[in-house]
Amino acid sequence: MGNWERKQERKIDERDRKKSVREIISKYFLDLSKLFLTAVSFAALSPMITGSDAHVNWMIVVIGFIVSFIFAISGYRILK
Repeated sequence: MGNWERKQERKIDERDRKKSVREIISKYFLDLSKLFLTAVSFAALSPMITGSDAHVNWMIVVIGFIVSFIFAISGYRILK
């Protein structure tokens, strides 16, 4: 096996490793987006679910959706 073939194999291995790392990081951001959306939804909308007279803070719900959207877009851009 020549030097050129070893360099090509290393290049392919490095490319595959970078691709797998990018996939893992993008999955992390997408899962973080789902987790954040779920947590904010349960925390902010719990008065509606339980039927209590507590006030629902709609600003937190909107901010939660925005942050979740930002995490989702980040994961998608990393994946591309």
